[in-house]
Amino acid sequence: MAGEAADQHVVHTAEIHIDAPVETVIGLLDLSAPTNRLLARGFDLAPDAKVKNRFHATHADLPVRFQFDVLDRQFPQAYSYTTRTRGRKVSHAKLGRTHYTLHREKEESCGVVLEETTVYPGDTLPLIVENEARIMALSVRQDLEKLKLQAEDGGGAVPWSTVSERETEQIDDLLDGIEAAEATG
Repeated sequence: MAGEAADQHVVHTAEIHIDAPVETVIGLLDLSAPTNRLLARGFDLAPDAKVKNRFHATHADLPVRFQFDVLDRQFPQAYSYTTRTRGRKVSHAKLGRTHYTLHREKEESCGVVLEETTVYPGDTLPLIVENEARIMALSVRQDLEKLKLQAEDGGGAVPWSTVSERETEQIDDLLDGIEAAEATG
C-alpha cells in the first residue's frame, strides 16, 4: 500500500519600507487591536470564544469566512498567524502561514518582511500549485503595498485591489490555467 504524498510548501518573501513607526504597523497587523487593518476595510473581526489566539473574519462582499490562529506575537518585531478559509473554495491550499518581521529603520519608519507559506495537499496537480503560486506572489506584494498605504495614510481603508490592469489580466490567465488543469485532471 503506497503512502500518502507529502504536502507541498510554496514560500514567497517580499520586503517594503514604510514611512511610519513600527508601533503603527504592528497595530495594523495585530488581530486583537482596534486598529487592525481588516476592520478599516469593512471586515467583521472577532476573537473565538473558545480557542485562545483564534480570530474569525467575514466581509459582506466575500463568500468565504477566514479563521486566523496567531502563532507568534513578539511585539514589535514579529507577528505570525495561520489562515484557513471556510465557505466557497478560493484555493486548493489547505493552509497559509503568514509571518511579518519588522525592523525599525528610523524613529518614524520601518522595514517589513513578509514571508507567506502556502501548504497544498501532496496530491494537488503541479500545474495548479504553479498557477496558484504565481497568484500568491502577486498577492504578497499587494498585501505589503496595502499595509504601506494604510500605515502612511493613517490606517484608513484602501482599495480592494492595488493590482494593475496588466496584473489583473495575468491573474485571470492563471485562473483559466487552473480551471483547465482541473478539467484534464
